[in-house]
Amino acid sequence: MIDPTIISAIIYANCITLLSIGFTLTYMTSRIPNFAQGTLAMVGACISLMACINGYNPYWFMPVASIIVGAFCFAIYKVVLSVLKARGATEISLTISTLAIEMLLYSLINIIIDVLQKTMKVYLQSFSLRFFDFSIFDLPGVLLISTICSVSLIIFLNFILTKSKFGIAMRAAVENPFLAEVLGVDVDMISAISWLLTGCLSGFSGSLLPLWFHVNTAQGITLLITIFAASVLGGFSSIQGAIIGGYLVGFSEIFLTYIFTRILGSWVTSYRPLFPLAIMIVMLLVCPTGVSALSKEIRNVLSRVRRREK
Repeated sequence: MIDPTIISAIIYANCITLLSIGFTLTYMTSRIPNFAQGTLAMVGACISLMACINGYNPYWFMPVASIIVGAFCFAIYKVVLSVLKARGATEISLTISTLAIEMLLYSLINIIIDVLQKTMKVYLQSFSLRFFDFSIFDLPGVLLISTICSVSLIIFLNFILTKSKFGIAMRAAVENPFLAEVLGVDVDMISAISWLLTGCLSGFSGSLLPLWFHVNTAQGITLLITIFAASVLGGFSSIQGAIIGGYLVGFSEIFLTYIFTRILGSWVTSYRPLFPLAIMIVMLLVCPTGVSALSKEIRNVLSRVRRREK
């Protein structure tokens, strides 16, 4: 049997990585930091909860959660963000609009949970669905599913973004949106599809979390801190960096919490969000461009050294 802390770290890192990829993807294409990312994941968690309440297998509803949250994000971009951009809204205004969307989502989640609590006479503001999970060789199903799906989605996204026409168009839109429009690329639709993909990743990762962790309706805020730290660590201009940042921050948060809990006591768990926040602060002070930019600089230095040697 694998240590539960290691299982928690792997599952959590898988989910944070997917959320970080989505956060980075929308920022790259639309230059809008999506501060509703964590709460979007909680929508996926609530869909899993409602599936279990109605007697369904939560795994069958993960694609449903992905589609619902993805469609919601697509609609939000086309109805709200795209309209604001067309009217000349600044990046700060667009960022504030995502905060407003986050507050709206948080309120809707709590309204739905309150209705369920009153009808079922059960406390649901904080819940875990571990009872509904399965196991294989004493390993929780969510560990296997989250790992397999995360790796598969990363490979699929890498193929889409590097080999497909959409990926080529997206890179053109990111590097020079004005020139891309001249060449016939629909930059606005590229951004909308990026938000759709982000929503799908958020819904899927959020539906995984309650199958191992205890989640609550306000957890989207604390998740956002970890997602933002992972994106800062990876750099906001690289999907590969988001993957590295997601796994590093995800593993660090779980293991640092475990280590300090063993040393100082269980009260440390209340301050768990401080660990990704500390990682983000240190990264901004040491290397504000992220590990992806740092790796490029190292490669450039090495290439210069090799040229001089020749």
